[in-house]
Amino acid sequence: DMRFGYSLIDEARRKMLGLWNAYSFFNTYASIDNPKFDNFKLNYSQLSSTDKWLIEATNSFVKKANECFKDYKPYNVISSFEVLMDNLTNFYIRANRRRFWKSENDGDKLVAYYVLYTALKSITTVMAPIIPFMTEHIWQNMVREIEPNEAESVMLASFPQTAFELSYPEFLSYANIAQTVMSLANHLRAEKNLKVKQPLKKMFIVSDKEDTIHALEQYQTIIKDEVNVKEIEVTTFVE
Repeated sequence: DMRFGYSLIDEARRKMLGLWNAYSFFNTYASIDNPKFDNFKLNYSQLSSTDKWLIEATNSFVKKANECFKDYKPYNVISSFEVLMDNLTNFYIRANRRRFWKSENDGDKLVAYYVLYTALKSITTVMAPIIPFMTEHIWQNMVREIEPNEAESVMLASFPQTAFELSYPEFLSYANIAQTVMSLANHLRAEKNLKVKQPLKKMFIVSDKEDTIHALEQYQTIIKDEVNVKEIEVTTFVE
């Protein structure tokens, strides 16, 4: 049996749109700033909490993709790809837009370019057997522009064993907690008919878990911006 329908085509298009949007975002600003990575050495101290999340998320995706391809289960690669791209576009890029917007080409901006570029390059290489035409376009118009000595085609590129040499496993759970907090906060806003444009003085988070406290320490600024609150207070009880 073969399933076919325009709704299925639209669904496939929607799932691939995340990668295309992330590539378009990178290319839009890279074409202006023309970042160079020839002699670039990543300064670990300059990594933001979201950089560490993307590093770990990409490494985990590449590792799982290797295992799935070896086990002849590409459908599991697709499901992991969808989750990663949703988080990449709606969490990482959304939280880091200002780093790409600013006019000065400082070290922080180059770190953001490097981390996003390395992640996109690795994802593109992994997904080449599944979405060959889009990944080839990205390879020619992003990777080959920045690294002219890379393989002439994504199909000739070495399959990555890992994306980054670094590892930050705890930041996957931290980011999940932060995203849950933002989702719940925005849900409460909607319930009370309080638009995100309206700033609020303080948000209380009831928790005694260490992971939650650490996550809030790492992502407090992002949560404040997304939820539009001035202050976050963690408490173990509700008055």
